[in-house]
Amino acid sequence: FLNDTSVTPMDNMAIDFSADTHQAIARNNYIRGFMFGAKCETHTGGGGGDAVRDSMRVLFENNTLEEIGLTDSLTYLGTATFGLRLSGRDVVARGNTIRARTVGVTTGGLGYGMVVTNATSAESHYLIEGNVITGSDGGINHDAPTDSAEKFTCVIRDNKISDTSSQGIIASNGATVVDNRIYRSGGPGIELQTPNQTFVHHNLLVDCCDTAVAAPVSTTVAVF
Repeated sequence: FLNDTSVTPMDNMAIDFSADTHQAIARNNYIRGFMFGAKCETHTGGGGGDAVRDSMRVLFENNTLEEIGLTDSLTYLGTATFGLRLSGRDVVARGNTIRARTVGVTTGGLGYGMVVTNATSAESHYLIEGNVITGSDGGINHDAPTDSAEKFTCVIRDNKISDTSSQGIIASNGATVVDNRIYRSGGPGIELQTPNQTFVHHNLLVDCCDTAVAAPVSTTVAVF
């Protein structure tokens, strides 16, 4: 999937597994020059009803995404640009390499290397492991789930994140953050937002410009 990086705006997205996508795999792809890289999604409504339509059992593995983002903004129509966005039930992102847009960049770039968000009340598990993210504004953003921590778990492990402008990893309810390596983040290496049943241990943080691990006063469960 190749786009001309001299053209702005570039095409929107390389791979889009939209709502009701089940048992899908994106593996061994080379993606270059898109505003957004790839995603799986959950929607509410459509088809004449208001049911939640989940993506389920989706795997992103061993993909290389380069020059992702915009030259003059970190957002497009109010949405932060991303390399991968994971939303659904039982989703895995493993062994992917994500590099931010650099060609022609002035005030833009890539908003997040990876975004993980839960838009379903059903039990859901995410695994994010062995990925490499370089040069984005934020590394991995594990957004606050919409349901209780007991139904939503996210394991973020063995990822290498470097040269982010802000946080290396944002972790929320139900997250386990372990064995990650974060280098040269412009903000906290790991930031906890609305943590509950959140575990952070055995991570390596080097040259993070702000607090190595930042947690709100309301932290309920966090193990370092």
